[in-house]
Amino acid sequence: MIVPIDGNGIVLDPHIDWTLETVAATANVSDVFLYSHGWSTDAEHAMMDYSYFTAGFMKNLVDAAGHPSAALALPEATWLIGVHWPSVLSEDQNSLLNVFQVTSFHQMETRADVVGKNGVARLLTKILRDRRAGTQPSAAPTPLRIHLIGHSFGCRVMCSALCSTLLTLSHEGGLPPSVELRVALLEAALPSTAFDTDHLYRVLTVPGLPLRMLVTYSALDTALARFYADVEGQQPADPADQRALPTIGTNEPTKPIPALGGSGPSDEMRAAFGNAQSRLQVVPNFQYPAVVAEGSRLIVADLTPVHQAHPERAAGLAGHHSDIYSDEVYQLLIGFMFQTAT
Repeated sequence: MIVPIDGNGIVLDPHIDWTLETVAATANVSDVFLYSHGWSTDAEHAMMDYSYFTAGFMKNLVDAAGHPSAALALPEATWLIGVHWPSVLSEDQNSLLNVFQVTSFHQMETRADVVGKNGVARLLTKILRDRRAGTQPSAAPTPLRIHLIGHSFGCRVMCSALCSTLLTLSHEGGLPPSVELRVALLEAALPSTAFDTDHLYRVLTVPGLPLRMLVTYSALDTALARFYADVEGQQPADPADQRALPTIGTNEPTKPIPALGGSGPSDEMRAAFGNAQSRLQVVPNFQYPAVVAEGSRLIVADLTPVHQAHPERAAGLAGHHSDIYSDEVYQLLIGFMFQTAT
């Protein structure tokens, strides 16, 4: 299902609560997948991207499940939810407004957090509340894995949604029992320091939270590795970075802010997750078993090798920013989401 959300984070489907309750009541769901696209994606392309991504992912999952040495905790019943939010100036592909789309970076960056904090958090909170309401105290509940997948600014959507949801549920007894959170940030258009002390998403690093995170980055993601740092440094979205801006009227230069998807996490983020040295090289023909050796709270995957092998997949000035529709990335996700420790 695809859920439309406006720029203020309002869910536009008036029947969404009924839909969520119906699925929760009629299916023994083991895995929920929430996916958000990033900047400059209209509704038509969002639907195509979700369909293409899901088809490739499911093909690889079926192939992996059939391997005789597969050590996968496969999903029993899945629920796929894609969110569409207005990340373009106009949904009309012929509108002259979209000529100015490149100037909307900061507007859409801020909007991504609003959409996550309000709209997607509403979906996620509802799912978890229904989960708690349906749990029988006398019986061990069926484990539920919630997979939050974001690309580019979609990573902001998912991180903001989860932070907001955790804050809300902290006043209601916390997460329901037997819930596991998986967060996959694919070429994240957010600062590499976004999980550091006093920064936006620090709460997601708290020890004891049933959460694992996957972060991908690539030196060939030109949009993030080359251009993001200076643009973000001029007008950062994170309040902690805003406070570090030079005082108006001084000659102090603006400090660049590297992108998570361009250079990987900061050392502080790695340490906060407890495995500062974790790093995977995603090479051509990468297979999911390689993820096991890195199996901990944070997995950092370098997509540069597989991007180097496929220069034909680069897209203009953005380079390989959207080069996530590949067997290697699907295998990486399968290992991250379903691989069992050996």
